[in-house]
Amino acid sequence: MPSDHEMLFRGLSDEKLDRILKQLCEVTLPDFPGPLLKKKNQKKKKAASTPELSPHLLDPSSLPTYKLTLDYGRNLKQMIAAGKFSYVHDNITQENFPIKGEGKQAVKAVIIHFGREMSSEAVLAEFERMHLDPPNLETLLALGEAEPALQRKLPIVALKPIVADPDGRRRVAYLDGGYTLDRNLLLCYCDHDWREDRSFLALRRRSS
Repeated sequence: MPSDHEMLFRGLSDEKLDRILKQLCEVTLPDFPGPLLKKKNQKKKKAASTPELSPHLLDPSSLPTYKLTLDYGRNLKQMIAAGKFSYVHDNITQENFPIKGEGKQAVKAVIIHFGREMSSEAVLAEFERMHLDPPNLETLLALGEAEPALQRKLPIVALKPIVADPDGRRRVAYLDGGYTLDRNLLLCYCDHDWREDRSFLALRRRSS
């Protein structure tokens, strides 16, 4: 014996039945998935049609400046020791990161947090647009020594120099706060998109 629903829709063409079902979805209660999915899809379409602001719209002059001194009278081990890190990656060595320089050099550094996923190439392109230069390892170490609390807020990446593993994968150094609020000096692969919680160290150009 046909059910009540079958009796209700008996004799209707497929086209009319589809139209009735669509109308029911429009007037149904809010917890019905049909309208919610429609609204969700509308939000996705709206987001996709909205142009994404380029991070180079950041004004580099508004970023805090960290005045650092690079002391080339110290070797790499001494620079690392001065930072008093909780842990240092075994591959951060003089062989992999040769330190070159003389005397003491003053530099002005900034930390940039773009707040979105970006590739290393995209970050370096934004540096160029903002007239900033990527730092070297000794700048990252000097920042860790002078401002030890910064890396507990967000990981701070130095995109140069790049060292290659035997398999060809590239890695760069970064400062991390760790899950236990330790201060770590680590290496991370850079052939990928960086997570939005990463920040990047950069140098103000001497002419700026």
